[in-house]
Amino acid sequence: MPIITHARISTPYVNIDGVKEGQKDMGTKIVRSHFLPRTTKGTVMVVYFLICYLMVEWPILRFANKIHPRIAGTTFLYGWLLIWYILFCIGAIITAKYVWKVKKDEDTW
Repeated sequence: MPIITHARISTPYVNIDGVKEGQKDMGTKIVRSHFLPRTTKGTVMVVYFLICYLMVEWPILRFANKIHPRIAGTTFLYGWLLIWYILFCIGAIITAKYVWKVKKDEDTW
C-alpha cells in the first residue's frame, strides 16, 4: 500500500495483482494509470476539453468581456459563454460515442 505524503506517492503505483505501473502483467499487457488517455482519440478530446475550458476562464474571458456588440439581443459575453458551453456539450457527446465505447468482448454491468 503506497504511503501518501504531501501529495506524492512514496512507492510506485501497484495494482491489485501486485504489478507495478509500466510493467507487463503476465506478459500480455502493460498496466497504465487510468488518468492518462490511452488512445489518440482520447488525447485529442482531452486537448479539446482543455481549450473549451480555458476559453471561459479568467484571462481570455476578460478580453471577451471588453467587446460590446450584441448577439441575438444579448451582450457578447453571454453569446461567448453559450457558444463554448454548446461546443463543450458536443465534445462530451462525441467522446461518449467514439472514445468511451465498450468493446463487444468486454463485460458490461
